[in-house]
Amino acid sequence: PLVNRGNVLAFQERWDEAAADYRRALERDPGEAAAMNNLAWVLLQSGRGGEGEGWARRAVAARPEEPAFWDTLAEIQLTGGDPDGARQAAEQGLALEPPPELRLALESKRAQAMKYPQPRQ
Repeated sequence: PLVNRGNVLAFQERWDEAAADYRRALERDPGEAAAMNNLAWVLLQSGRGGEGEGWARRAVAARPEEPAFWDTLAEIQLTGGDPDGARQAAEQGLALEPPPELRLALESKRAQAMKYPQPRQ
């Protein structure tokens, strides 16, 4: 129920309240990957992507078969200035054959990440 309420609050862009619900859900069930992922997303939306990246990494570690979690990680890394990490996360998500809408989002993140200048070798 806390994850669901957090989702409603996130939809309403009440980021801090949503984050609080996801954190409470994680106190009850520390392995709840959806709460980790959604917490990562709301932290990104509230300007705390650095903290969110840790939660996104935990979510993909807990459920690496979930392409939406890879999408969240890619978004956080892209926003945080890690294009190589974002590209890799997007490619991980794409390898899981996500549904069409998510495929487009992952492809877009991968394309954005590839626009960054590549470091010299």
